[in-house]
Amino acid sequence: MPGDNTLIRFVPAPAESQRLYLLENMASYRLLDQMGEKRPSVVMAIGGKEKKRFLSNFFMDYSMVNYSLALARWPSQSSRLLLDCELQLSPKEETPQTIEGCQYNQWIHHPLKGVSHDVEVASLGLYKVISSSLCDITLIFVSDIGSMKKVVHLLSRWALSAMAEEDIIQTKIFLILDEAELYSADALWFELTTSILSEMRSSEPLMARTFAEIKQLSHRCFRISFLTQEELCNCFCFDASATATHRKNLGLEFSATQWKFLFRSAIAQYAAQPFFPFNIIAATRILHPLPTKLVDHITGFVQACSHQGIDSIRVIASALVLDAFPSNMPG
Repeated sequence: MPGDNTLIRFVPAPAESQRLYLLENMASYRLLDQMGEKRPSVVMAIGGKEKKRFLSNFFMDYSMVNYSLALARWPSQSSRLLLDCELQLSPKEETPQTIEGCQYNQWIHHPLKGVSHDVEVASLGLYKVISSSLCDITLIFVSDIGSMKKVVHLLSRWALSAMAEEDIIQTKIFLILDEAELYSADALWFELTTSILSEMRSSEPLMARTFAEIKQLSHRCFRISFLTQEELCNCFCFDASATATHRKNLGLEFSATQWKFLFRSAIAQYAAQPFFPFNIIAATRILHPLPTKLVDHITGFVQACSHQGIDSIRVIASALVLDAFPSNMPG
């Protein structure tokens, strides 16, 4: 099995079931456990050979198991983490060795339900969930993906998924180009908007959307920059810090303990409901069962407040929003 920095792998189930399994390595969370209440910034890097070449500028002895999603601490940055993503390159020969849902040797197997048996499709869908909710910066190495056309298709799928969410969280993306490659931002936004429109007209032919509306929605979903690897090395630290501050202002800065909980919630939901938007706000709430005599409790509280001049409505509304029902509350 892979080393402790391997966080996720995909393996196919037996051919007759046409199902993928997401393998989650519990040992890899040790890094987050050690960080505790520190608030990490998280960089996601998606690619292959070019990605590895870029990371070699920062990591001297770092290695990862191929075809995985790995978690590592950024050198000289105690509170910055790397999510190293190569799941989309996974081979299709392996078969899981344990029963779904069971934990064995620190690995948990999640069966992917209702998602394509294509490893690349499943991987890129998972990246979207993690990137928008839990990462400060996402690096996409264009040559590793294959071409700018494939990157545009990837981003259009991400945008369509984001548009189904109640609150769109803008994803900061660096598209990493080869030294000799030139591409304009205007061309990208035009092709991305056109691709999204085409997808929407195929899936929702009765919904009329203008080019301008889709372009505006695209800008709400993404903040995109084009950089070569050399340019990225020069500006990377500043942008990572600035983006972390931006997410903090949005209320999306989490401790390592919280991040671990949210990450596990995100991948579990993706495995069970890949087309259902992950609501990170709802996921941060601790869910407790409602007391069986809740109506009686509220009535008694309102009556008591009426004699004390307390605004009971505000108190009750706050309690309901916060789901403030501890597990030992009398029923």
